[in-house]
Amino acid sequence: MAAIITADLIAALKAPKRILGRPEWSVQPQKAELVAAIDGAAIGALTFRMRVCPDEPDHAIAAMLEILWQGKRRNFARFDWRGSEHGNLDQICPQGYWQVSAGNTHIHDPGLHSHIEIEYLFGKYRKLPVASQITPEPNEFANFLGVTADLFHIESVKGLPHPPWTTPSFNL
Repeated sequence: MAAIITADLIAALKAPKRILGRPEWSVQPQKAELVAAIDGAAIGALTFRMRVCPDEPDHAIAAMLEILWQGKRRNFARFDWRGSEHGNLDQICPQGYWQVSAGNTHIHDPGLHSHIEIEYLFGKYRKLPVASQITPEPNEFANFLGVTADLFHIESVKGLPHPPWTTPSFNL
């Protein structure tokens, strides 16, 4: 396979994709994850991952697209819903983003990282330094799935099972 460049990641995000199989949630102390293989993008083995804290319904949820790079899974697109505020504080952020808060609900789109070499992005910055705010914010988990499906171009995300919350979910 040829070396991956940012343009490949942007194309992979924009391509229509679908979840393979029927993924289930895996519960561990302090987190639950749902991991699924996806197809539809011509860029190697892609994975869709969602991560939640079972004790905090509708809070601090992340949906990610990952690729295998140098033998390790690296997320190249991430949608954070009601998580920690992202301030775009790294000077590598492009003009218009540096020191501009993306709020608690935001996306780390590979297009925002197109000025960063893959080796640098996946080597030093594994957490994706640039994000843009998502407004309006989804008001419940089903809406989060709908926005995720739209952002990641994976219609089948809408049919995924809800996380195994240990406390009732509230629409905040």
